[in-house]
Amino acid sequence: VMTINPGWGGQVMIPAQLEKVRRLRAAFDALGSHADIMIDGGVKTSNAAQCAAAGASILVCGSSVYGPGGSVAENLAGLRATLS
Repeated sequence: VMTINPGWGGQVMIPAQLEKVRRLRAAFDALGSHADIMIDGGVKTSNAAQCAAAGASILVCGSSVYGPGGSVAENLAGLRATLS
């Protein structure tokens, strides 16, 4: 599920897209499917837990990992900590 308008990195997530993830997860659950749902766009430490709670099991993280604000290891550790 794209959670930004595609085209460039560093965008802010469109929060309304999380409802699409919730609906998709509910539909999969109703079918008995354990399919992964991937979110791509705007995933940051401030919203990663919301993404997981909505039903996403794969989070694509670009600028939140490779952008400014810390090393890749530090940024990944921050994201992981929000999901623990």
